[in-house]
Amino acid sequence: MVQTALFKPRVIEFFVAGEPIPQGSKTNMPIRGGGVVMVESNRKTKPWRKHVKTQAWLAMDDQAIHNGPVGIRVVFAFERPKSSEFDTKCTKPDVDKLVRAIFDAMKGTIYSDDCRVIELNARKVFIGGEYPKQGAYVRVELTA
Repeated sequence: MVQTALFKPRVIEFFVAGEPIPQGSKTNMPIRGGGVVMVESNRKTKPWRKHVKTQAWLAMDDQAIHNGPVGIRVVFAFERPKSSEFDTKCTKPDVDKLVRAIFDAMKGTIYSDDCRVIELNARKVFIGGEYPKQGAYVRVELTA
C-alpha cells in the first residue's frame, strides 16, 4: 500500500463482525411542512455503519483523527451458500457499495474525510482460511 523508503505509515487494523451491509441508494421521504428528507433504502445500513464506527473508534485508541493521505484494504467475508459455482463471493452485494458504507463510517473517526483515501484494495470472499469469521477485515494505513 502507501509507503516510501523514508516513511513507514501508522497502521490501524480492526474486524467488524456480522454480515457486511452495503450502502446503496437513498430514498426521499416527505416530512410535515412540505420538505423531504433522504433516508437509506436498506434499513440495515445505519446499524452496520454504527458498528463499523465503533470498531474503528476502538482501534484508534484515542489517537487524533488523521488529516493526511490514507490507504485502505478491506476484505468482506461472507457465509458460503449451500451451493455456489465459484470459489469466491461474486454475487450481490456489490463491493463498491460495501466500501461506501465502510468509508462513511470511518469519516470523522479515523480520517477527516473520505477524500483523503488515495489507495483502495477491496474484495469479497467466503469465510475460511485467513478469514474465519463473517464480517469486514479492515486495514488502514495513515501516511504523512
